Amino acid sequence: MQTLLQVLSGDICADILKYKNRQEQLVRLGGKLLLREMLQYLGLSSYSLNTIHKSGNQKPCFPSSGFQFNLAHSGDTSICAGAMNRSIGVDIEQIKSIDTTLLLTYLTKNERNFLSDNPPSSIAHFYRIWTKKEAVLKAAANDIDDSILQKTDTSNEPVILDGKAFYAHHLYLEDDYIACVATDKKINPG
Repeated sequence: MQTLLQVLSGDICADILKYKNRQEQLVRLGGKLLLREMLQYLGLSSYSLNTIHKSGNQKPCFPSSGFQFNLAHSGDTSICAGAMNRSIGVDIEQIKSIDTTLLLTYLTKNERNFLSDNPPSSIAHFYRIWTKKEAVLKAAANDIDDSILQKTDTSNEPVILDGKAFYAHHLYLEDDYIACVATDKKINPG
């Protein structure tokens, strides 16, 4: 890990190392390295990880740039999404058995009804709703708090948030991970 950290700036390293759990450090490092690789792949090498700033709502960004990106991690997996001239958000969750009782309070009535109508696979459906909800909120650059989670209804496509449409696309990674990418423009998976 020390060798990989050497390619990142001191601020980014400090941000990664503030996490005491080595697993947390590794997935955060993985996300930053994925972003670096994406920038190189897209020919955006003039964007440096050292120039990442936090916007007014604390969303990481490259100042004065049309390139938007978002990172997420869960378990031992990191994911990175990026796009030019569009808002973008991504979330990933490791699918595991959980008690969704408390988490149901963060879902809208339509979302809870959907889960109750599909009980045999409700855990997978719960994660599908949850990743979509978080990806949309990240694309909208909203702080993710209890009240916004409770009123953001993902049961329709597009998801309308503060009068703006967001489109989502789910990705299934291996058997135990689900991810969702959301943007303010229609996604054409290719």
